[in-house]
Amino acid sequence: MKTGRPLGSLYLTEFVGNLTDRGFVVVVAHGGINSTILADADALILPKIRDGSGNYTQAEIDAIVAWMRTGNKFLWVGTDSDYLSSYLATTGSDLVEDQPNRVLAAIGSHIRFDLCSVESPTWNIAAAPYRTLSNITNTADPDAAKILTGITNPVMFHGPAAIYFVTDQGTAVAYESLPKPGLFSSKPAVFWVFKSSPDSKIVDGSPMHPPVFFQAGEIGSTVEMAGEKYIFGSSKVIATVESVVGDYAIWYPFYRGVALDGWKAILNTIEWGVTAESEPIPTGYYVVGGVVVIVVVAGAYFFFIKKK
Repeated sequence: MKTGRPLGSLYLTEFVGNLTDRGFVVVVAHGGINSTILADADALILPKIRDGSGNYTQAEIDAIVAWMRTGNKFLWVGTDSDYLSSYLATTGSDLVEDQPNRVLAAIGSHIRFDLCSVESPTWNIAAAPYRTLSNITNTADPDAAKILTGITNPVMFHGPAAIYFVTDQGTAVAYESLPKPGLFSSKPAVFWVFKSSPDSKIVDGSPMHPPVFFQAGEIGSTVEMAGEKYIFGSSKVIATVESVVGDYAIWYPFYRGVALDGWKAILNTIEWGVTAESEPIPTGYYVVGGVVVIVVVAGAYFFFIKKK
């Protein structure tokens, strides 16, 4: 698996170690994304962008697209809320969502991150509404159900953004309004995995860059994790409103005394991602043979941010 951008060193080390212990080959790539670093990768993990120096170049995006086109690749794209950290006070934080959206658009995905924060007044940790916990799971969808296997505790999305969706024509829609696969078409094969609580609130943390789809103050459950398969025929993507590594991590097994199943969700997601499928909708699944190579792309620097 491969990832790409600044990561907190302590959490990166532990994250990589956990994957290595489970038989994955993990490569931490420094200095950017290119065809060479992606050549032997089965999966690529892209954490949040910290600031403008980490923005993707067009060459990097082109390399990701070319890699995904080779088939049976798995891309995990993470973001964060638009919380206005001190280092973004001048420019705002649209890049945190805008940069992963550039990648999602380039590969033809129907998933997008909105420029906002989501807070839950009830389903949170230590009475902090931005420390949201997964409240709703999509066990009805067969792909989501694979990711949810064995999960009994919540997953933390600490200071999350929100996910919306786009049609083939680029129209922003809620998941329920997204065209579903039909009898003669397997696209768009999009599903959601986790949602926030029904009383969650949309907060505009960076007024210079208002939300695209949601409205500040809007109340309702929002998608925290979504997936799509059959990208370029046989590749897959997962999008999460918090990064898998770096910042406050989804994979924490405990946080402030609360037991969490984030790590189990991550392992299930990786197994789902590297299990090969191709259009049209297959009658079964098969596991890619050999050792899965995981490349974690890190910037020339790393940063760990604590939200107060």
